[in-house]
Order: sequence, then C-alpha cells, then structure tokens
Amino acid sequence: MTAPRSTIPGFRKWLQAVPQPAKLKCDDTELRVGTTNKRWHDAENSVVALAPATVYALDNTGAVLRVFSLRAEEERSEPLESQKEAWPATPEAQMAQIICASNDRAASRHEAAYKMAFSSLIQMYEAQTVRLEEALGRAARAEAAVLKLAKPRVQEVLVEAETDEDQSTALLTQVLGGALVQMTQGNGGAKQ
Repeated sequence: MTAPRSTIPGFRKWLQAVPQPAKLKCDDTELRVGTTNKRWHDAENSVVALAPATVYALDNTGAVLRVFSLRAEEERSEPLESQKEAWPATPEAQMAQIICASNDRAASRHEAAYKMAFSSLIQMYEAQTVRLEEALGRAARAEAAVLKLAKPRVQEVLVEAETDEDQSTALLTQVLGGALVQMTQGNGGAKQ
C-alpha cells in the first residue's frame, strides 16, 4: 500500500530525513511523532491543521534538528526590494543586482534559524548571568563569615603585637591562621 501524497511540497521528504524527529514543534505546540506506518502522513496532517509559519524537527531531548518554513512560498511570491528595481543597462550593474537578489533570498531562507539561534543565545546568557549572581552572592556571604570570625582575632593580635614590619607580617599570618582554625572548628572539623 502506498503512502498518501504529501499536501505540502517537500515536507514529507523533510520529515523523513535522517536523523528522524521524535517531535515536531509548530509555533507553541509540540507534536509527538507516532510509531505507526502512517506516522509521517499523520504528522503532516497535524501540521496542516495547525497551519504554523515554521515547523521545528526535534529529537528526544528537545534539540532542534532542522527547521521548515511553511510560509516561504508566500514570502517568495512578494518581490524583494532588489527585484522591484528597474533592470540596469550595464552588464556589471545587472550582475550586481542578481547577486543582491540572491543574497536577499538566502537571508530570508535562514531568518527563522537565525532568530532561533539568537533567542537560544539570549536564554543561555540569562542563565549564565543568574549563575554568576548566585556565585557572587555565595562569595560575599563567605567573605562576611570570614571577616566576622577574624575580627576578634585581629583585635587580640593588635593588642599583643608591636608595630614594626616583621610583626605586621606575623600579624597577617596569625589572623588568617586563626580565622581558618575557627572556621574549621565551627563546622565540626569538616572542610568546605
């Protein structure tokens, strides 16, 4: 038995390409690709019913495998700015116009993928910013705890020590050593 014909040109071939998707994302809706013999036909019918602008093929983890634009034909029917211009008289100008039109078409084909990539970069940047803020908060809390523990020890050492240079080095060593000892004793001897 032959599979029903595709209603969207090139879509069925795009769906069946390797690696095959486990899910499809149509705008805000995710569709699971079935396991029956008619899974590609069923998936295509679901996509047609939703009528999204763009379809994303996703693997089991949700990573995007490829993107299919359903509005590409409609967008191509409108002439691009470079196509609306009058045809130049010189061969060099004609070649420049052909190259510009080709670049415009190439850019419009990849627009959805670029938007998706940039939105992913924004999400990763925001996640890293949150992680950095959390790390800075932990560092500030640790610094405050060390200063709180070191303050009484600094006062003790200042009372005992004189102000010459060798003793100031000893002061620093004693303060830091005392603070570390207090921190380890405060945690029951466990290292952080």
